Amino acid sequence: MVGAEFSCTVPDYNIGIHVLTYGFDEEQEKMLKKLRKNIYIFQEYTKEFNLPTIWAHPLYHYSPKGIPPFDFYDKMSLIFERFEVLNGQRDTWQNMLVKLWIDSLTPEKIDQIAARTGINPDHYCRDPYKKSRTGGSDSHMGIFSGLTGTYLHIPDLKQKLHDKPASELALEAIRMGRTAPFGSHQNSEKLTIAFLDYVCQIALNGTDPGLLRILLHKGTSNDKIIALLVSNGFAELRQHKVTMRFIELFHQCLIGKTPAFTKKWFIPRVYKPVFSDAVKIAETKQNDSEKMVEIYGKSIFSINSELNKILFNRLKIKIENFTREKNITDLDFNELIANFELPSEFRAYMDDNNSHLHPDIPKILDGLPFPFLASALILAAHFTSARVLYNARPLLQTFAEKLGHLEHPRRALWLTDTFEDRNGVSMVLKDIHDEINKRTIWDGSIMNYFQRSILLLIY
Repeated sequence: MVGAEFSCTVPDYNIGIHVLTYGFDEEQEKMLKKLRKNIYIFQEYTKEFNLPTIWAHPLYHYSPKGIPPFDFYDKMSLIFERFEVLNGQRDTWQNMLVKLWIDSLTPEKIDQIAARTGINPDHYCRDPYKKSRTGGSDSHMGIFSGLTGTYLHIPDLKQKLHDKPASELALEAIRMGRTAPFGSHQNSEKLTIAFLDYVCQIALNGTDPGLLRILLHKGTSNDKIIALLVSNGFAELRQHKVTMRFIELFHQCLIGKTPAFTKKWFIPRVYKPVFSDAVKIAETKQNDSEKMVEIYGKSIFSINSELNKILFNRLKIKIENFTREKNITDLDFNELIANFELPSEFRAYMDDNNSHLHPDIPKILDGLPFPFLASALILAAHFTSARVLYNARPLLQTFAEKLGHLEHPRRALWLTDTFEDRNGVSMVLKDIHDEINKRTIWDGSIMNYFQRSILLLIY
């Protein structure tokens, strides 16, 4: 069955959304590409040719002006019949908010929105009062495809398969809204794995975008600086053959390809635990898809821990050797700082000059690039996944307030083991604690200033 995810624009709000569309032919696809810059015309066209559409992840879109007004969602509720309420790359809160919103779209409410906006939903929907729900893995990397999706109900399926192909029956079920979502939602581990596979592919297959292309891009100055740094970061990564071999092996394991057993013979002993964890990832992909997220998360955490252990053990040895060679073992910290020299000429760092207390850079870096770069790659994926997963929280909170359900509690959990110590952290915590007590007495609430935060002190 032919299908695609179209990036469309809602022109009156200048917001980009993703629309899943099914059943089109080659000529219709060309027209859909032209019409996607105006979602209203796009939806009129798909209705005319009976091409079912689904608004994918409604609370994840591209809005350059920040959080869109709720009128935007009201209008979209009139022009779509089908909504993705379970997305494999979105968290529980986001998915539940979409479901509650769709559940709230009663015929009476749809009529009210239509009267207020002046939009006739019959122009876009065959049955504007029937809202169907779907699920999707949103797994563009292919790792988690099928773990989240949509069940299609087809009455007398076995009998109908004698007369019609399964693709035609599936398309008809989507048209009629006989759908039900299934599968798992998102968590940080899942998105981390997806981004990890993504950066592995960039490292293996990416090419230089070119300075002019970066500078002429329509993004902000920050976007261009980040793009330049990332481009140079991957260029540096490709200079390290050991790291690139690990990335290639790791990527193969992520997609379920077990490395040849003979490769283990040539792995240095210190890296064998890393190799074993990578193999475990590939075997899980092949044999136990239900536990993929759990095993993948544990294995990647274990790999990162092993790499960090190797890195810091080597650093410790190098620092000990450095202090012994420079004969500074008896110096206290203040004396060490006073005598520590950093030449202003970069070439001096490459010279073997023991008369100064500067480090021998090539010697110190020997053996460190692989564990550092491989660990940094995993750390970057963790950071990116957390940023993507939680970046939409202001929108979700606003949406929840509009719905009157699932509002995020305005509480902060503070954990500390330094409350009774005499340092900057403890002083700040004590001041805040005193202020909480004062404001509780003054206005009978737990501090408006701290948004009703709860301070939990663990001694």
